[in-house]
Amino acid sequence: MRVSHRSMYANFLAQMNQSTTDLMDIHNKVASEKEINAPSDDPLGTSRILGYRDSLAGLNQYLENMDTATGWLKLADDTLMKTSELIIRAKEITEQASTGTLTAANRKSLAFAMRQMFQEMVSVANTSFGGQGIFAGLRVEGNAYETGLMVSDNQGGLEPYVESITGTSSSSVKVQFLESGTTGTDNIAYRYTRDGGESWSEGTLTSGDKQLDLGGGAVVSLRDGYTITGSSVDNTNTEIGTWLTVAPTAMYTGSTSDQAAVTITGGGAQDFQADTQGSFEQDVTIEIVSDNRGAVPPAVTYRYACDGITFPAPPATFTAKTADTDGFVMELPEGEVRLHGSGNASGLSLHVRAGTMPVLQMGCDVNALAHGDLDRPVMVRIDNTPNAFGGADTIEYSYSLDGGSSWVTGKEAENTLTPECLIPGGRLSLGAKGANNGIKAGDQFLIQPKQADIAVDISADNRLTINNVGAEIFGGSLEHGTGHYHSQEEDGSNLLVTMGRIIAALENNDLSGLGQGLQALNVAQSRVMSHAADVGARENRLTVSKKILTGLELSQKERMSKLEDADLAEVMTDLNRHEIIYKAVLTSSSRIMRMSLLDYI
Repeated sequence: MRVSHRSMYANFLAQMNQSTTDLMDIHNKVASEKEINAPSDDPLGTSRILGYRDSLAGLNQYLENMDTATGWLKLADDTLMKTSELIIRAKEITEQASTGTLTAANRKSLAFAMRQMFQEMVSVANTSFGGQGIFAGLRVEGNAYETGLMVSDNQGGLEPYVESITGTSSSSVKVQFLESGTTGTDNIAYRYTRDGGESWSEGTLTSGDKQLDLGGGAVVSLRDGYTITGSSVDNTNTEIGTWLTVAPTAMYTGSTSDQAAVTITGGGAQDFQADTQGSFEQDVTIEIVSDNRGAVPPAVTYRYACDGITFPAPPATFTAKTADTDGFVMELPEGEVRLHGSGNASGLSLHVRAGTMPVLQMGCDVNALAHGDLDRPVMVRIDNTPNAFGGADTIEYSYSLDGGSSWVTGKEAENTLTPECLIPGGRLSLGAKGANNGIKAGDQFLIQPKQADIAVDISADNRLTINNVGAEIFGGSLEHGTGHYHSQEEDGSNLLVTMGRIIAALENNDLSGLGQGLQALNVAQSRVMSHAADVGARENRLTVSKKILTGLELSQKERMSKLEDADLAEVMTDLNRHEIIYKAVLTSSSRIMRMSLLDYI
C-alpha cells in the first residue's frame, strides 16, 4: 500500500488536533473546576444539574422567607414579653392604689404614672419591623393604634347612643346629669369635673343640641333616645342617677379577620347591599323601623338584637349615623353595618352572621355567605339553570382554586331554600334576597378568606403566618371610641380599654373601679401570654422547618457536586497524561516528517 506524504500530513494534523482538543478540555476542567462546562459534555448530566439548580433556587427562597419570618416572630415574642412586664407594673400600681390608706391626691399621682404606662403600651402595640406594623393585620403601613377618648356610663347601656367623641383631654372627665329626660326631646342640665371632683362646671343639653361640651376640646355627641336619670348635686354615689366617664383609649386602625357576611330579607331586599366593619363575635339581627331619607333632615331609625335575643318591648330605636340618597351606617356594639340602595328600606331585616365570610357575586344578587377555614380565594361557578330556591332539583357547579385558570367540575348540590355548595375547606350558602330567588348558569361567586394574616411559604405546601392582629391581643376601641373589641367577652379581654378605665378610676378616686380593673388586668395578662405561646409555637415550627430545609439544601448540593464538580486530583492526572500524549504526538510526527530517502544517498 502506497502512503503519500499528503495522507501522512493529514493524519499527523488530525492526531495533533485531537490531542490538542483533549488537552484543552482537560485545561478547561482545571480552570473551571467543573466536570461539565457545556451541554455537549454530558447532555443527561446537564439536565440533572439544571434540575438541581432550580430546586436549590426554590430552597433558597424558602430559607430567605424563613429569615424574614424569624425577624417578625422574634420581635413579636420580645414585644409580648415586654407587654406582660408592663401589665405586671400596671397591676402593682393598681394594687397600691387600692389600699384604703391612700388619699385622692396619692391616687392622682399614681394616675400620672399609669398614663405614662398607657402611652408606652400603645407604643409597644405600634411596634414595626422594617417599617411595617407587626400587630396591624394586613394594614402594615402606619400605626396600628391611635390614641383617643372613650365614654361609658354607670348602667352599661350608653354605647349605641354615642355618635362620636372628638377632641383630646389630658385628664378623665366625670359627668353627672342633674335632670331626668331623653336626649333629642328634653332639655337636661348636667355638670362635669376634670379634676376628680375638686371643681365642677355646669351645662345644659338642649333638645336641639345633643353635644356635651366637656371643656379642653373634648365633645361627646349623643343620638336621640338615650334615657337619662338625674340626681342632685349633693349626690356623690355614682350608682344613683346617670353618670358618664370619659377616659383615654386607643383606636385600632389595623385589619381584623372577623368581618362578617350580612343577609337581607323583606320587601325590596333585592334593591340593597350591605357590608360590615368591625369585629363581630356574635350574630346580630337589625330591623329598619323607618326610612325618611327624603325628609329634612334625612333620618333612618333602626333597632337590633344580639345572638337571637328578641327585640326589647317597647323596642329601643336608634338613628343611623349618616343618611344620604344612597346609603347609611348603623352602629352596633361590635362594629357597624353599611346599607346601600336607592329604595325605601323600611321593614328590611338584616342579619350579621358572625364567623362567616362575605361573598362577591358576579351575574346575580342573592343572599350569599361562606363558612369554613379557607387558605386561598375560591371561585364557584353555576353550570346549569335550576328552579327557584327550594325547587327540589339539582344545582350543578364547579369551583376553582387558581382564579379561574382551571376548574373542578361535576359538583352537585340539592336545591333547597338555602342550598349549600361544598368547596375545599368550607361551603357556600345561598338564599333568596327579596324578589331575587334563584340563580342561573354562568353566575359566579368569589369567596375571599378572612384577610388579616400575612403568610410566607416555608416549603412547597407549607405556609406560616408571621404577623398578628393587635385587636385580638391589646383590644382597643372602634372608631371614635364608641365601641370596643371583645365587648361581649370577659372583663379584661380588652387590655387598652382596661388601662383607660383604671386611669379614670385613679383620677376620680374610684376604689370600686380600681378593684374591677385589677381583676381585669389578670385576664388581660392571661390573654397576652396565650398569644405569646402561639408566637412561640410558630417560632418552634420555623426552627424545625429551617433545620429540615438546610439538610435538604446540603443534600441537593452534594448530589449536584458529584455531577458538576471536577475531582482535581483526577483531573491533574489526566492533564499530565494528555500532556505526555500531546508531546509524543508532536515528537513522533516531527521525526517521521523529517525522514527522507535523501538521508540515505
